[in-house]
Amino acid sequence: MDECDRVNPVTITSDEVNETVATFVYQYLDHKVSENGIQWESSSRYQNQDAKIQKVGKALKCLADEFAAQFKQQFVDMCESLDVREETIKCTVEGVANELFSEGVKWSRIVAFFVFGGELAVHCAKQSMPQLIDNIAYSVAAYITEQLLPWINDNGGWEGLIAFNSKHQQTSDKGTVNGTGGFFSALTCKLSGWLSKK
Repeated sequence: MDECDRVNPVTITSDEVNETVATFVYQYLDHKVSENGIQWESSSRYQNQDAKIQKVGKALKCLADEFAAQFKQQFVDMCESLDVREETIKCTVEGVANELFSEGVKWSRIVAFFVFGGELAVHCAKQSMPQLIDNIAYSVAAYITEQLLPWINDNGGWEGLIAFNSKHQQTSDKGTVNGTGGFFSALTCKLSGWLSKK
């Protein structure tokens, strides 16, 4: 049994990835790689002009950019420690996600998962592996579709992320995305433990 079999592997096919989820994932990853001067052709498949999609995408980008800025070095270090190859990328994304959500699903953790996907995509492109960006996008979208979408739908749908962002903007001291500083430190420790078992 390989490692992917032990971490609740995503079993859906590309036809079963929720299109709205794919839109958010591809648009966010495109934002991150473009921000780093990297061209990615595949993102054009998911350019949705729907006003509601754009509003959610804007909230996601706002939260994720703030989170990424706070923990940039931790994400860089994490990406450098991962086994990133075409044959392992899906398993790697799933393993990180399983650790991230091992204590439950929250909007802040969903945002962190998007950030992880974006940082991993940038890392792969900088390591001369831009072909892996498609694999990362698919793996993130598939995981969200299969493992997180039921929670998202039970918590206001994607509009719940807009509400989370509004509440964060009103109550935050801009120190962390709703107290995720301690959470991210704990996640880093958990991921280190997970990586040492691989």
